[in-house]
Amino acid sequence: MYEVMKQTVVLSINSVLSKEIPAVNNTLACGASQPLVVTEKLGFLTSPKFNNFHYYPPNQNCSWTLKAAKGKVFILIKMFFALNLDCGTDVLNLYDGEPPYHKKIGAYCGYWVPSRYKSKNSTLHLNFISGKSPRNIGFQFYFEQVDPT
Repeated sequence: MYEVMKQTVVLSINSVLSKEIPAVNNTLACGASQPLVVTEKLGFLTSPKFNNFHYYPPNQNCSWTLKAAKGKVFILIKMFFALNLDCGTDVLNLYDGEPPYHKKIGAYCGYWVPSRYKSKNSTLHLNFISGKSPRNIGFQFYFEQVDPT
C-alpha cells in the first residue's frame, strides 16, 4: 500500500508574485513501479529526502518520465544540485524522449548540471542513481510545460 503525501513549495518572484507549486512525490519514483509518469503542467522534482536537507539515501534508482500535453515541451530549471563528485557512484542521467527510444542529454554529478534545459519533444526522462555512500544533499528542479518556440 502506498501513502501519497502532497507537498507544496511557495515560489516568490520579485517578492510580488507568489503561488503554491506542487512537488512530485519522489518516493514513488524510487519504487517498484518506476518510472513515475508525471503529467502535471508545472511542479518541483527532487531527489529522495531533499526537503529535509539530509543526504539522499544510498542505493537508490529513481526514474521520472515527464509527459507534456500535445504541442507542448518541458522546460527544466535547476534550483539546487549537489551530488557526489564521482559520476561512477552517484549520477543524474537526463534524456530527451521516452525510454527506450530516448536521446541521452548528459550524465551529471558533483555540482554542475545545465541551469536550464528545454526538451526537444513532449517527453523528458530523468534517472537518478546513488551508490553505497552518498555524500551530498541532492537536487531540486522546477519543471513547466511550455510552447516549443
